[in-house]
Amino acid sequence: MRVGPEFSLVGLVEATMTFADHMESKVQLASWNVRQTFPDQGSKYNPTEMGGAPDHSGTDKVGLPTFDFSVSAKGDITAHIKPTFSFGIKFDSFWQVDACQVQLVADGYMRLYAEAQTSQADPNCPFTYGVILVLTFMLMLMHRQVRRI
Repeated sequence: MRVGPEFSLVGLVEATMTFADHMESKVQLASWNVRQTFPDQGSKYNPTEMGGAPDHSGTDKVGLPTFDFSVSAKGDITAHIKPTFSFGIKFDSFWQVDACQVQLVADGYMRLYAEAQTSQADPNCPFTYGVILVLTFMLMLMHRQVRRI
């Protein structure tokens, strides 16, 4: 049986990377300029206040295609350091009783991230980057009872 404090230090490194692309092409195949009024105003009605008269000639041309693309890559790397202080009782395995302890865990981590992207539509600076620093504390009570058969 052990009674008293125990110290442990855990380190963890995580990294992620993402690549993405987007391509798009558009073309206007047809357009219609149609107007309808209700009730029927008769054959002498001319709705000039709405703009030019509708084009019913059927001579619309297929538009020119447009192309757009974008490519991006982003990633981050995170390093955790978790010092842990445990206070409690740990029994010998002979007694078949689990430990009862309180743990104070501090999780400090630093994340570096970066992103690069380029696009036909956005000519701005393609790079962004940054750093995030976080420190959290947790207090946990750990106790499990063993069922004896």
